Amino acid sequence: PQSASQNVRKMRYADILLMKAEAAAQLGRNSEAMTLVNQVRARARVSTRPPGTTVGSTAYASANTPAGTLPDITGLSGTALLTAIWHERRVEFGEESLRYWDLVRTGRYFNILSGDVATRARTHSITSGVVNPIPLLPIEIQDAQTWGITQNPGY
Repeated sequence: PQSASQNVRKMRYADILLMKAEAAAQLGRNSEAMTLVNQVRARARVSTRPPGTTVGSTAYASANTPAGTLPDITGLSGTALLTAIWHERRVEFGEESLRYWDLVRTGRYFNILSGDVATRARTHSITSGVVNPIPLLPIEIQDAQTWGITQNPGY
């Protein structure tokens, strides 16, 4: 609501840059894609610690490792460039719940997370929950069959 005391972050600028980089790479605009990824990396090079950290503090493990060691990506194209962009999304958005959707969106989910997942309660397939059921009501089942609509697996 407009009366809220805090802004709620819906997206990060890095997410927009990396989405644009992925689109550029898929269109063959490799230079543009690498420039966008390198913008995200440039920000990461100067962001070694969370806000409020005391300068000179050794409270964090990264205190002795300069962030400037993260190099720009160069000379990539095709699958290698897309793989680099997907890796950048993975590390940039760790713990932000975007990886699952990235894997589903890019069609890599089943290749990367294949098999069954065992829990204490039961073993279930990783395919459950990836696609939602196609609602067949109020469509009559005969019409759905006539139109060639088939239900997603598992429903």
